[in-house]
Amino acid sequence: MNPKGFYYCDSSDYVHHGRELQILRRIFPENKSDISDLALLSKDMLTTMFNESKACEDSILKQAEEIALEWEKQAIYTRLLEMAMGYKDTPAIIHTSNAWVKNSKNLYGYGMMRSNAVYMMTWNVNELVEHDALRKRPDKTMAWYLTWNVNAQTPDSRYPYKAVIAHGPKKRFSDKATMWRYLNRRIKTYDNLFTEISPPVPKKYANRFSVNGLLLPGYKIAE
Repeated sequence: MNPKGFYYCDSSDYVHHGRELQILRRIFPENKSDISDLALLSKDMLTTMFNESKACEDSILKQAEEIALEWEKQAIYTRLLEMAMGYKDTPAIIHTSNAWVKNSKNLYGYGMMRSNAVYMMTWNVNELVEHDALRKRPDKTMAWYLTWNVNAQTPDSRYPYKAVIAHGPKKRFSDKATMWRYLNRRIKTYDNLFTEISPPVPKKYANRFSVNGLLLPGYKIAE
């Protein structure tokens, strides 16, 4: 039961497991707080009792700090367990085993993609078509616009975007055969990245294939 004339505010107590512990107590005297018995004592006596009470508070604080140290040890263990679960929960990358497949993300043209556990390459083509329905002429393709990309994959949600290794900004071709020759040269340039299901990971991308400092299963870092 609270002493007469005091109320407490302790709504700030919480534990953020593995991260933070807070225990906060504040007391607030009101005008009706009863000090009548204490007012009968001498100033020297009050001072002595005041200092003794503060010393008791300091002793209690020390005990609380010792308990806080115990919490720190436990919280570190909780955090390690959480990190290990995060490692285990990281999904494996879904890929095409280096085979070319249709790129379903191109809604307005056509394209292909291939991928493995480390790399992905995509290319997309959009056509500029002339329509002449009034003269009943067949549609005629006026130009082909090509884009292509080579990226490093990422299984870790900390990296929502793929790392761009190389890319071709939208390039216009007026001849389809010329476009295919250009694209095939780009594909051949990066064929060496798509000879294994899980090729060695370049050191500069090691963090992308590690979770909480540990390399994910099935990966190896390039020498």
